Amino acid sequence: ETSVLWSSAEFPQLHLLPLTQGLRLQYFQRWATAAGLTESARETLQGKLLSHQHELHVQELASTPMQLAILLHLLQRKGLLPQQRTELYREYIQTFLDREERNDKEPLLSEERTVVEQVHQFLAWRMQAAVDSGTSSGSLAGTVIQQLLREYLMDQPVDLEFAESLFASFQARVMCLVEREGAYEFDVQSLREYFAAVYLAATATTRGGAGKDDRLVALLARPYWNNVT
Repeated sequence: ETSVLWSSAEFPQLHLLPLTQGLRLQYFQRWATAAGLTESARETLQGKLLSHQHELHVQELASTPMQLAILLHLLQRKGLLPQQRTELYREYIQTFLDREERNDKEPLLSEERTVVEQVHQFLAWRMQAAVDSGTSSGSLAGTVIQQLLREYLMDQPVDLEFAESLFASFQARVMCLVEREGAYEFDVQSLREYFAAVYLAATATTRGGAGKDDRLVALLARPYWNNVT
């Protein structure tokens, strides 16, 4: 039970701050060396990184070494980061999951990657809805996550054992959720918003229900979502 550790006075807690610009550049130099970049390629890539450093969504996605490594991979592979946030987040998530799957960190990704992504979208929507209603700051208790997984996967071709395995992967910090004192949340708020938006778009219906236009109008009426959209 991690909650016992968190509440224990004998268990020291270390809170990691986001990478500063100086630390990002230090990490970049080590990353470039490990990647075997030539001096010319190193200078070019560093210039591209610096040109994006003041963009808020880039800063949010470069706050930890792992996140920064993914962004550097995108910069190196594509030449430039996508200018649209949605495209950047889509590329970021795909690269992140590719790394997890390629390194065999999570067998579920090779077996049911589409379902795993859909689960992230569903949980993000539930978290975002709770934030919007003022009942949460963006996290859900582990017991709530487990129940939501069972409910969501009930109509899926996968069995309930998959729900338990998926929750175990959340606990092991393999997927996009992190655990803090027994509750789970997205490490980056903008990723929660991205996944929630994908869920709303993907589940919109064109017949006898709320379509994308209807949902957009409803969201724009709310101050928080007006800003996000």
